[in-house]
Amino acid sequence: MMFKRILVPVDGSFRSEAAIPAAARLARRVGGSVVLLRAVSAPLAYAFPLGPASVDPALLDEELRAVEAYLTHLADLPAFSGIEKKTVMVTGPAVDAILETATGERCDSIVMTTHGRTGPSRWALGSVARQISRWAPVPTLLLRATGASATPLFEPEASSSQGVLVPLDGSPLAEEALEPAIELAQAIASPHSGCVHVLLALWPSETQPDNMPEGLALTGAQTYLQNLVSRYQDRQPPIQITWSVVSNFDPASAILHAAEGKVDEPVITSPDSFDANRVGSGEQSAMRGFSAIAMASHGRTGPNLWIMGSFAERVLDATRLPVLIAHTPTDLDDGASS
Repeated sequence: MMFKRILVPVDGSFRSEAAIPAAARLARRVGGSVVLLRAVSAPLAYAFPLGPASVDPALLDEELRAVEAYLTHLADLPAFSGIEKKTVMVTGPAVDAILETATGERCDSIVMTTHGRTGPSRWALGSVARQISRWAPVPTLLLRATGASATPLFEPEASSSQGVLVPLDGSPLAEEALEPAIELAQAIASPHSGCVHVLLALWPSETQPDNMPEGLALTGAQTYLQNLVSRYQDRQPPIQITWSVVSNFDPASAILHAAEGKVDEPVITSPDSFDANRVGSGEQSAMRGFSAIAMASHGRTGPNLWIMGSFAERVLDATRLPVLIAHTPTDLDDGASS
């Protein structure tokens, strides 16, 4: 189960701290714990201008004491009342600190904002969060921050939406997002049943059976999705899964429109909802907007292209919804070899 041990990286900015409310509520709903991390840059001293630099021990000790006090203050916030938490300081680059702490502390997820003091408007697609979203060993939930707050997961407007949107492309790698999406949907909806909507966005040419293999042709899409969701028929706690297939020359637009409940492209097929307790319930799967989007970091377009390249980067950049990025084994292999 996800969110049993959540890593929350902070950098001292209000925007990075905007991830705290969501992380705390996720941990509370599943009985999990939180690890608060702050990376510390070692203060350098120069013997003379442009000369060799060395770490100043006195300045480093002063910085570590300030960071320790800062993390203690965060851990004592009312949001964490009754939640097990731990504070961690790591000296070194932020990316290395986050990746090493996620592994060393055995965290099962990372929750962080898509803004921070490393950039004015594209922290999630910038140097730190871009690398975390690519190479983190666990699913990463990116929250779009505006000022000192982030797009809510639990506010009334979020809880009244349809749950979590999972765009797929028909590949096993893209399907890696489904299980984390289900766990996120269940955590958001708790104590009620969660809801996930699977969206298969096809290029118009892919809707022609003669152009595509059976698994992705329009004639095979329904069978593919029905088989996919049937794996969760006996899942406990129960989860409701709906699905639809849309055709669009721009898959990124199809995903964004579906996430906002604005489906301009034709819905080729939108079947009855699948419910673990009510198979074939007859409940129509109308897309009404979602609480979050869950995507895998690889798909059939090639390594690092489905989520971080081409059209999928536009989804991360354009949406204001939280985005959960699920990592595949290929991510970690690529990262280890780079």
